Amino acid sequence: FFDRLQDDSLGSRNAEKLARAVASQWMPSYLPIVERRKTEETTEAMRQWQLIRRGRYVEFNLLYDRGVRFGLAQLEKVMVSAPPLVAWHY
Repeated sequence: FFDRLQDDSLGSRNAEKLARAVASQWMPSYLPIVERRKTEETTEAMRQWQLIRRGRYVEFNLLYDRGVRFGLAQLEKVMVSAPPLVAWHY
């Protein structure tokens, strides 16, 4: 995480260069994937898997987000960032 970088470690300039390099290549990398897959059919099983993965994302944020973990963030604010539909199967 960038908040753990110190000026004398990897250097904030290197971190900024990395972030800018990733950002500049995001769309050129992502758009061909979307274009290739946008007409693919999806199944109900695929949808259920997506919902379960979203649920795991929410669980991860609730368990490991530093703000929530140390009481610095309100639970409601974390839940607002959750996807609108999720599923949990145990």
